[in-house]
Amino acid sequence: MKIKQNAFVLHRYLYKETSLIVICFTEYYGLVKLVANGARASRSNFRGMLQPFMLLTIYYGGKGNIKTLYKAEQISITIPITGRMIYGGLYFNELILKLITYNYDHLIWFHKYLYFLKTLAREKNSLKYIVCCFELSLLKYLGCDINLMFKFNNDLKNKSLYRYQTNNSFVNTNKLDYFSFSYYELFNIANYKFKDDKMLNVARRFTKIILTYYFGLKNINSYIFIS
Repeated sequence: MKIKQNAFVLHRYLYKETSLIVICFTEYYGLVKLVANGARASRSNFRGMLQPFMLLTIYYGGKGNIKTLYKAEQISITIPITGRMIYGGLYFNELILKLITYNYDHLIWFHKYLYFLKTLAREKNSLKYIVCCFELSLLKYLGCDINLMFKFNNDLKNKSLYRYQTNNSFVNTNKLDYFSFSYYELFNIANYKFKDDKMLNVARRFTKIILTYYFGLKNINSYIFIS
């Protein structure tokens, strides 16, 4: 059966003499691994198509874990991400490759990803700010939602400190360290209020703690460029 999907190419690598293995993020099937036979040949219909940040319609099928890519059509021009913002796009791709499941419907996150790519292209906010919003949105999608971790209560004192626990919760603490946050900081992170550098650094510390513990940021090569 031939499957038709809107998709982005997240990663590709050489396969045999003239082919490529391509990992795509599809609209309804999440990540799919495909072989593009002859894609590196001079007369291949795939030449210039299997690029990152380009929205495609792909046609694929076959048995096994690696399907065959039959055809790719460009829906729109490549999203014009330039300069240091490219590092953000590469980081987004690596996170999705590591965290999103194969062959499973991720429609909501597919369109979130498209939104964040367009945000990088507009360059209205700093790279760190956009990356932090992306990280928080992805963590929320995966079930690591700060609003669930921390029960906000107007009766709590804003100056109280809370320490993150590895069971996705917070406890009161008197110790100010890398894993502790004030009520004010947690509230701002939950509401994406971190445009000043100080608060943005706190928010990035929070996402780094979660991503490192659960997903191992050391294995994300592009993190060094946006940290």
